[in-house]
Amino acid sequence: MCYNVQAYLTKAAPRIVAANQLPGLLGVFQKLIASKALDHEGYKLLDSMMEHVRLDGLQQYLPTVSHSMMLAQLAVMLPLIQYMSSFCVEPAAFGLHVTFIPCSLHALPPAKLHILCYLTSFGSLQYLQIWQLMLTRLQTAKTPKAIRGFVHFTALFIDKEGAPKVQQSLDAVQPNLFSILLEQIWLPNLQAMHFRHTDQKVVAVAMTKVRCYALM
Repeated sequence: MCYNVQAYLTKAAPRIVAANQLPGLLGVFQKLIASKALDHEGYKLLDSMMEHVRLDGLQQYLPTVSHSMMLAQLAVMLPLIQYMSSFCVEPAAFGLHVTFIPCSLHALPPAKLHILCYLTSFGSLQYLQIWQLMLTRLQTAKTPKAIRGFVHFTALFIDKEGAPKVQQSLDAVQPNLFSILLEQIWLPNLQAMHFRHTDQKVVAVAMTKVRCYALM
């Protein structure tokens, strides 16, 4: 099935974005990387999305603001949502809509999560945490396949959009996360990872771009 979806992405990525079908594909990715037997298929699917979908189509599924900024906006909006709830006013009346709650915020108290579900479409809060899914997979089962899939996706992202954009996206998850992952995931495992020749080129170009960015 993944090969069929990858082929469809190659030919009709704009149509998939326009039809709002990316959340469904990301749901498939989430299920696949949870399986040690099928996680490589999930990474292939995500790689295809990065290759063929424009960044503005994926932007809402990658972090653009830090968690501290989100919680600050939550604190500002909390009294308004509580006021609306007391009068049974639907948040949609204020242009707010219920969407996916970022995985990394599931540790919030239930009351705040209830409020946050109304806020995730407010301004820059709307995104799914692609990074969070991959990092959770690495934390729960740091297998060679998981590391290889993570490194290859990040390399594709760097090749396509540049190291500064990827650093901004990762550091929005946690300050200095980009540097931490380079030191603890990328560099220690590069020689041990076995990539196809074309994938080796992807990673080599990404490392060159990161090196040039670091020297700027």
